[in-house]
Amino acid sequence: MNMSFNQMLQRSQQEQRQQEAPVEAPGHPSQAIEKVDVLLRDEKEYIGILRSYDQFANLVLTECTERIAARNPAASTDSPAPKWFICDVKLPGLMTIRGENVTICATVDLDGEDEPKGVKFAPEEQVRELANAQRNEKKASEVRKAKAYKMAGIEAGFGMTA
Repeated sequence: MNMSFNQMLQRSQQEQRQQEAPVEAPGHPSQAIEKVDVLLRDEKEYIGILRSYDQFANLVLTECTERIAARNPAASTDSPAPKWFICDVKLPGLMTIRGENVTICATVDLDGEDEPKGVKFAPEEQVRELANAQRNEKKASEVRKAKAYKMAGIEAGFGMTA
């Protein structure tokens, strides 16, 4: 059997096409309709229905809420008080999240989502105020650490400024 190179190539391609099963493209809406919790690099948290995604972890969410959380200053390790105050703020429309900002994307347990353990739902103003105060406290601590590192001859990194 004497075949030319082109004939062998065509035959090989035909055999390969027959063996391959059709695959849906990543990010196709039929693949991704789940409720997810997305944590971003800047510590923001969004909960919504995942409609689409791609190879870069870019996400499209609908029915999205921003979950704002703050540590409860009155809580201690042995107290029965909730460790966190949270509030959910409904966001209108469609939410597109750039993949490079995603830290964690996890499915939501639909049975336990109404009453998360160790948290208490609080008014938005109270939670935002606590969260901002805690964020400012953390920044001040990072600045102090960066200055101490600089005095020791160590270069500060990852958001630490002296």
